[in-house]
Amino acid sequence: MQSCIKDYYNPNRNCLHRRRGTGPPKFVDFFAGIGGASQGATRAGYDVVLAVDADQAAMELHARNHPQCTHLCSTLPPTGPLPLPGAGETWHLHGSPPCTEVSVANQSRVDEKRECAIGLIKWYIEFALASSATSWSMEQVASPVVLRYLETLKAPKAPHRNRIAYAVVNFYDYGVPQLRRRVIVGSPEVVAHLLRTPRWHRCVADVIVAPRGTHLRNWLRWSNNKPDPTGEKKWIYKEYTDEDSCVPITGPARCVVAGHPLRWARPNQNFKPVALTPKEQAMLQCFPSEYDLGEHVGTAIRCIGNAL
Repeated sequence: MQSCIKDYYNPNRNCLHRRRGTGPPKFVDFFAGIGGASQGATRAGYDVVLAVDADQAAMELHARNHPQCTHLCSTLPPTGPLPLPGAGETWHLHGSPPCTEVSVANQSRVDEKRECAIGLIKWYIEFALASSATSWSMEQVASPVVLRYLETLKAPKAPHRNRIAYAVVNFYDYGVPQLRRRVIVGSPEVVAHLLRTPRWHRCVADVIVAPRGTHLRNWLRWSNNKPDPTGEKKWIYKEYTDEDSCVPITGPARCVVAGHPLRWARPNQNFKPVALTPKEQAMLQCFPSEYDLGEHVGTAIRCIGNAL
């Protein structure tokens, strides 16, 4: 397993843009959060030069772990010019626009907020295409409203159809020890590179070496037995019992979310579930064990759930 991990994070294998004599290619992270994409880029051999996010707490944690990077706490779209790499430089632009308002699991969303969220996704893609970035990518939930918009970009008469590709993937197939289905959008060569990457799997026990239970569970589970008139799934939340919906640590965890931490559990035993620590949740997101998460547990758990 260690040899697989070493090969997976080999910079010469994963970096799309290898330059000779001019140092590593640069990486710009929009909606950066605490630095999930930035950490992956660093492992892949990129030099993270700019991180932008409106969350002050997330930017502070990003700065703790990527001190060499320029940090800009600001909403997007920006109100002024950004310190982006020059047109003659080799650099990659990545963005993870907020997904709460377009997520199928969010029952409290309203149409106006959803339209604003889609507008932000549209802005990011347009910005990426108009930028001087050598390549670009975007991570987003694979909800019907997002996929319908992406299909319009690939329509026969769409002006940029040959400059955009996307794929719905489960990060579990790329070494993340949790079931996390997302859509990756970006330059065709980036998406093709992703799809060529060999599949490999890790379980919870592979990344958390001192587990405090035999299973994991969330506070809540959902069922999708009530589609609404648009065809999107409506989710009904129900409490877990001590005996149902647990998953063993010899397999993948359920998706780490911002609202509720996963819990250690032992089904059919007199065992009170214990919440995973922020570090344990971060390791399920593939952050290294030494990643600095600060002192505030609530902030760390929220930011980890929102991380890529």
